[in-house]
Amino acid sequence: MINFHIQKNTQKKGFTLIEVMVTMVIFGIAVAMISGFNYDIQIQRRFAQRSLQSIDQGRKVIQFIADELRSANYGADGTYPIYEATATSIGFFSDLDGDGITEKIRYYTVPIIQPNQQSYDNLYKSVTTPSVKVNGGYNYKEINETITEDYIQYIKNGNVDLFQYHDSDYTGIEESLSPIILNRIRLVRIEMNIRPTADYVKDINVVTQITLRNLKEIQ
Repeated sequence: MINFHIQKNTQKKGFTLIEVMVTMVIFGIAVAMISGFNYDIQIQRRFAQRSLQSIDQGRKVIQFIADELRSANYGADGTYPIYEATATSIGFFSDLDGDGITEKIRYYTVPIIQPNQQSYDNLYKSVTTPSVKVNGGYNYKEINETITEDYIQYIKNGNVDLFQYHDSDYTGIEESLSPIILNRIRLVRIEMNIRPTADYVKDINVVTQITLRNLKEIQ
Protein backbone atom coordinates (compact mmCIF):
# COMPACT_ATOMS: atom_id res chain seq x y z
CA MET A 1 0.00 0.00 0.00
CA ILE A 2 1.43 3.30 -1.05
CA ASN A 3 0.80 6.31 1.19
CA PHE A 4 0.84 9.79 -0.34
CA HIS A 5 1.83 12.61 1.96
CA ILE A 6 1.07 16.13 0.73
CA GLN A 7 2.90 18.89 2.55
CA LYS A 8 1.28 22.30 2.44
CA ASN A 9 3.45 25.32 1.82
CA THR A 10 2.79 27.50 4.84
CA GLN A 11 5.19 30.25 3.84
CA LYS A 12 3.54 33.55 2.79
CA LYS A 13 4.70 35.15 -0.38
CA GLY A 14 5.83 38.81 0.19
CA PHE A 15 5.50 41.83 -2.08
CA THR A 16 8.23 42.50 -4.53
CA LEU A 17 9.93 45.89 -4.72
CA ILE A 18 8.20 46.63 -8.00
CA GLU A 19 4.79 45.86 -6.50
CA VAL A 20 5.50 48.16 -3.56
CA MET A 21 6.59 50.98 -5.88
CA VAL A 22 3.55 50.59 -8.10
CA THR A 23 1.27 50.64 -5.05
CA MET A 24 2.95 53.79 -3.76
CA VAL A 25 2.60 55.51 -7.14
CA ILE A 26 -1.10 54.63 -7.36
CA PHE A 27 -1.65 55.79 -3.78
CA GLY A 28 0.19 59.05 -4.50
CA ILE A 29 -1.92 59.69 -7.59
CA ALA A 30 -5.11 59.02 -5.64
CA VAL A 31 -4.06 61.41 -2.86
CA ALA A 32 -3.16 64.10 -5.40
CA MET A 33 -6.52 63.71 -7.16
CA ILE A 34 -8.42 63.94 -3.88
CA SER A 35 -6.38 66.96 -2.77
CA GLY A 36 -6.93 68.66 -6.11
CA PHE A 37 -10.64 67.94 -5.93
CA ASN A 38 -10.85 69.37 -2.41
CA TYR A 39 -8.87 72.45 -3.53
CA ASP A 40 -11.27 73.01 -6.44
CA ILE A 41 -14.22 72.74 -4.07
CA GLN A 42 -12.65 75.31 -1.75
CA ILE A 43 -11.97 77.66 -4.66
CA GLN A 44 -15.56 77.30 -5.90
CA ARG A 45 -16.88 77.86 -2.40
CA ARG A 46 -14.80 81.01 -1.97
CA PHE A 47 -15.91 82.28 -5.36
CA ALA A 48 -19.56 81.59 -4.48
CA GLN A 49 -19.18 83.45 -1.19
CA ARG A 50 -17.47 86.41 -2.83
CA SER A 51 -20.05 86.40 -5.61
CA LEU A 52 -22.87 86.54 -3.07
CA GLN A 53 -21.09 89.34 -1.21
CA SER A 54 -20.58 91.26 -4.46
CA ILE A 55 -24.21 90.81 -5.47
CA ASP A 56 -25.37 91.91 -2.02
CA GLN A 57 -23.06 94.91 -2.01
CA GLY A 58 -24.03 95.88 -5.54
CA ARG A 59 -27.73 95.65 -4.78
CA LYS A 60 -27.37 97.69 -1.60
CA VAL A 61 -25.43 100.43 -3.38
CA ILE A 62 -27.87 100.55 -6.28
CA GLN A 63 -30.77 100.66 -3.80
CA PHE A 64 -29.16 103.66 -2.07
CA ILE A 65 -28.75 105.42 -5.41
CA ALA A 66 -32.30 104.52 -6.43
CA ASP A 67 -33.81 105.90 -3.21
CA GLU A 68 -31.87 109.15 -3.61
CA LEU A 69 -32.72 109.52 -7.30
CA ARG A 70 -36.42 108.88 -6.81
CA SER A 71 -36.62 111.90 -4.53
CA ALA A 72 -34.38 114.11 -6.70
CA ASN A 73 -35.48 117.73 -6.49
CA TYR A 74 -34.29 121.22 -7.23
CA GLY A 75 -31.12 122.35 -5.50
CA ALA A 76 -31.33 124.77 -2.60
CA ASP A 77 -29.86 127.36 -4.97
CA GLY A 78 -32.54 126.68 -7.59
CA THR A 79 -30.42 124.43 -9.85
CA TYR A 80 -32.29 121.83 -11.91
CA PRO A 81 -32.61 118.45 -10.08
CA ILE A 82 -30.12 116.71 -12.40
CA TYR A 83 -27.02 118.80 -13.06
CA GLU A 84 -24.77 116.13 -14.62
CA ALA A 85 -25.51 113.03 -16.71
CA THR A 86 -22.88 110.95 -18.49
CA ALA A 87 -22.31 107.25 -19.12
CA THR A 88 -20.04 107.01 -16.06
CA SER A 89 -21.36 109.71 -13.74
CA ILE A 90 -24.55 111.30 -12.50
CA GLY A 91 -25.06 114.42 -10.42
CA PHE A 92 -28.33 115.44 -8.78
CA PHE A 93 -29.89 117.05 -5.73
CA SER A 94 -31.78 115.13 -3.06
CA ASP A 95 -32.72 115.65 0.58
CA LEU A 96 -30.65 112.98 2.31
CA ASP A 97 -31.27 113.96 5.93
CA GLY A 98 -34.93 114.97 5.67
CA ASP A 99 -34.40 118.58 6.74
CA GLY A 100 -36.19 119.98 3.71
CA ILE A 101 -32.95 121.22 2.08
CA THR A 102 -31.38 119.20 -0.72
CA GLU A 103 -27.77 118.03 -0.75
CA LYS A 104 -25.67 118.00 -3.91
CA ILE A 105 -24.84 114.39 -4.80
CA ARG A 106 -22.56 112.95 -7.43
CA TYR A 107 -21.70 109.34 -8.32
CA TYR A 108 -18.77 108.79 -10.65
CA THR A 109 -16.26 106.12 -11.61
CA VAL A 110 -12.50 106.26 -11.22
CA PRO A 111 -10.39 103.98 -13.46
CA ILE A 112 -7.92 101.73 -11.66
CA ILE A 113 -5.00 99.97 -13.38
CA GLN A 114 -3.24 97.18 -11.52
CA PRO A 115 0.46 96.25 -11.87
CA ASN A 116 -0.59 93.27 -14.04
CA GLN A 117 -2.22 95.78 -16.42
CA GLN A 118 -5.76 94.66 -15.58
CA SER A 119 -8.12 97.61 -15.37
CA TYR A 120 -11.47 98.20 -13.75
CA ASP A 121 -13.52 101.06 -12.29
CA ASN A 122 -14.34 101.95 -8.71
CA LEU A 123 -17.47 103.94 -7.91
CA TYR A 124 -17.05 107.10 -5.83
CA LYS A 125 -19.72 109.21 -4.15
CA SER A 126 -19.53 112.87 -3.23
CA VAL A 127 -22.03 114.78 -1.09
CA THR A 128 -21.97 118.56 -0.68
CA THR A 129 -24.11 120.20 1.99
CA PRO A 130 -25.49 123.66 1.23
CA SER A 131 -24.25 126.79 2.98
CA VAL A 132 -26.34 129.82 3.82
CA LYS A 133 -25.18 132.90 1.94
CA VAL A 134 -24.68 136.17 3.77
CA ASN A 135 -27.35 137.91 1.70
CA GLY A 136 -29.75 134.97 1.98
CA GLY A 137 -30.29 131.83 -0.02
CA TYR A 138 -27.93 128.86 -0.35
CA ASN A 139 -24.90 127.77 -2.31
CA TYR A 140 -22.77 124.63 -2.52
CA LYS A 141 -19.11 125.16 -1.63
CA GLU A 142 -16.39 122.65 -2.39
CA ILE A 143 -15.18 122.93 1.20
CA ASN A 144 -18.41 121.23 2.29
CA GLU A 145 -17.91 118.27 -0.04
CA THR A 146 -17.43 114.79 1.42
CA ILE A 147 -16.09 112.06 -0.86
CA THR A 148 -16.56 108.35 -0.25
CA GLU A 149 -13.90 106.47 -2.18
CA ASP A 150 -14.36 102.91 -3.45
CA TYR A 151 -18.08 103.01 -2.75
CA ILE A 152 -18.14 99.88 -4.84
CA GLN A 153 -15.10 98.18 -6.39
CA TYR A 154 -14.16 96.14 -9.45
CA ILE A 155 -16.72 97.35 -11.97
CA LYS A 156 -16.04 95.87 -15.42
CA ASN A 157 -18.71 97.32 -17.70
CA GLY A 158 -16.70 97.37 -20.90
CA ASN A 159 -18.84 99.06 -23.56
CA VAL A 160 -21.98 99.04 -21.40
CA ASP A 161 -22.94 102.43 -19.96
CA LEU A 162 -23.12 102.43 -16.18
CA PHE A 163 -25.82 105.12 -16.26
CA GLN A 164 -28.40 105.12 -19.07
CA TYR A 165 -31.00 107.86 -19.49
CA HIS A 166 -34.52 107.82 -20.92
CA ASP A 167 -37.40 110.23 -21.37
CA SER A 168 -41.11 109.79 -20.66
CA ASP A 169 -41.61 107.83 -23.91
CA TYR A 170 -39.41 104.95 -22.75
CA THR A 171 -41.12 101.55 -23.11
CA GLY A 172 -38.19 99.34 -22.18
CA ILE A 173 -36.60 98.79 -25.58
CA GLU A 174 -35.31 102.23 -26.60
CA GLU A 175 -31.63 103.15 -26.50
CA SER A 176 -30.29 105.64 -23.99
CA LEU A 177 -30.89 109.30 -24.86
CA SER A 178 -28.39 110.67 -27.34
CA PRO A 179 -27.61 113.46 -26.99
CA ILE A 180 -28.40 113.56 -23.27
CA ILE A 181 -30.68 116.49 -22.52
CA LEU A 182 -31.00 116.99 -18.77
CA ASN A 183 -34.57 118.27 -18.65
CA ARG A 184 -35.79 115.30 -20.72
CA ILE A 185 -34.54 112.65 -18.31
CA ARG A 186 -37.37 110.88 -16.54
CA LEU A 187 -35.87 107.44 -15.96
CA VAL A 188 -32.34 106.31 -15.14
CA ARG A 189 -31.19 102.75 -15.74
CA ILE A 190 -28.14 101.56 -13.83
CA GLU A 191 -26.21 98.47 -14.92
CA MET A 192 -23.08 97.19 -13.17
CA ASN A 193 -20.90 94.22 -13.99
CA ILE A 194 -19.05 93.60 -10.73
CA ARG A 195 -16.15 91.24 -10.07
CA PRO A 196 -15.93 89.58 -6.64
CA THR A 197 -12.22 90.50 -6.59
CA ALA A 198 -9.82 92.01 -9.08
CA ASP A 199 -8.38 88.57 -9.85
CA TYR A 200 -11.62 86.88 -10.88
CA VAL A 201 -12.75 86.88 -14.48
CA LYS A 202 -16.43 86.15 -13.97
CA ASP A 203 -18.65 89.20 -13.55
CA ILE A 204 -21.84 89.61 -11.55
CA ASN A 205 -24.52 91.64 -13.35
CA VAL A 206 -26.73 93.98 -11.29
CA VAL A 207 -29.39 96.11 -12.97
CA THR A 208 -32.15 98.46 -11.86
CA GLN A 209 -34.09 101.41 -13.26
CA ILE A 210 -35.39 104.42 -11.38
CA THR A 211 -38.26 106.72 -12.27
CA LEU A 212 -37.69 110.33 -11.18
CA ARG A 213 -41.06 110.89 -9.56
CA ASN A 214 -40.55 114.57 -8.65
CA LEU A 215 -39.92 115.72 -12.20
CA LYS A 216 -42.66 116.91 -14.53
CA GLU A 217 -42.38 116.92 -18.29
CA ILE A 218 -40.89 120.18 -19.54
CA GLN A 219 -41.89 121.06 -23.04
